[in-house]
Amino acid sequence: MPLDVTRQLVTRWTNPDPAHIPVLKKAGIEGVILEKPDTAFQEAARLAGIDTGTAEVLKDANSTGLWPGVRTPNRPKNWVEETASASNEPWLDANGWLVAWERANHPGRVPVLAHEPNEKAGLSKDRYVGFETLEIGLIEARVAGGNFVLALEPSYREGLLKGDTKAVTAWENLGKTARWLNEHRPMMGLPTRPTITLVVDAHDAAAEVALLAYRRGANPAIVSVDRVPPPQPGRILAVMAASIEKQPPELQKKLWAHAQAGAIVAIDWKPNATWKEVKKQEDRTFYQVGKGQVVVYNETLTDPSEFALDVMDLVGYKSRPSRLWNALAAIPLATEGPRPGEIVLQVVNYGQPTRDEVQARVLGHYAKATFISPNRSAETLRTYKRGLMTEVYMPRIERVGLVHFTGA
Repeated sequence: MPLDVTRQLVTRWTNPDPAHIPVLKKAGIEGVILEKPDTAFQEAARLAGIDTGTAEVLKDANSTGLWPGVRTPNRPKNWVEETASASNEPWLDANGWLVAWERANHPGRVPVLAHEPNEKAGLSKDRYVGFETLEIGLIEARVAGGNFVLALEPSYREGLLKGDTKAVTAWENLGKTARWLNEHRPMMGLPTRPTITLVVDAHDAAAEVALLAYRRGANPAIVSVDRVPPPQPGRILAVMAASIEKQPPELQKKLWAHAQAGAIVAIDWKPNATWKEVKKQEDRTFYQVGKGQVVVYNETLTDPSEFALDVMDLVGYKSRPSRLWNALAAIPLATEGPRPGEIVLQVVNYGQPTRDEVQARVLGHYAKATFISPNRSAETLRTYKRGLMTEVYMPRIERVGLVHFTGA
């Protein structure tokens, strides 16, 4: 069968040898991408039920991601980047936003991430990361609705072939997680439950806004500047000028229609003379437009991080789709559920397993919540009504946890 990088558990594999097939089977590998065809290995793989292909199958894949995990500044040589400080907010290299970015810009195509453990992905030659980061890369892509092509660091591959206990254990755990992800695929890749819609193009600044909004748990929907949705009252529509300056005037009309219907449009663009000024701040001005508002920055934004935080501030913490405590190295995302009236809270942990319960809230009221995570049975969580939100306490999270909310 042809190798399917959109659904199968696929890995790149250098210097193939038929003797490596048992190693690949330990993780349940379904497809192997070779640097060049190898008749002996390909025949052995076929007999073992493993599909093979070359880099040509990755022609539509995104290879711009960062190797996932917790990045520590001013790290000493050979620092193992897998922990988060208790007193400082960790910087997370995460790629779930890339899946949403690809879906926005290439609708109808299953997003495939294919970054490798090299300097392009943020790994300097003297930086060592734990074997489990490969598993995190698979998790963050799958829960977002895409796939990740595995690529082993040289030390990981060498350890596997030598039978190193840590490498083999991490490899087998990856296989178990892959099976769990397959089993719960209907609860992944569903539309987000956003209060923020980011309108983006291919501009680097727009991509950074999307990255930071995801990393900070803003739960945004990402849409292409070519496919702005109909007006959505009550949402924040965030657009950077770089995304519209070369677009036809019709796009502006679409944006202002959102404000007319009751949304807030945040943009670093010139105001319309017909808008009514309602509030002026040092760096931006608020205008009344129809039932909603347009927030106009005084100057073209050069700091995507500041813009992302400002947009989150406009939403307010009481209307955030999801919130998380006691898990600084985890990113939450609230999505629609598999059936109407349900939602799923996805939590991907990029650091060490949490030591305590993880407090979480989602927007809306739900009577029942079920916690699902690899290597444990499903568990019913007690729900608490907190204003407009429902609160739960999740058990210890190793790499990933899902909370399925029902009974609205």
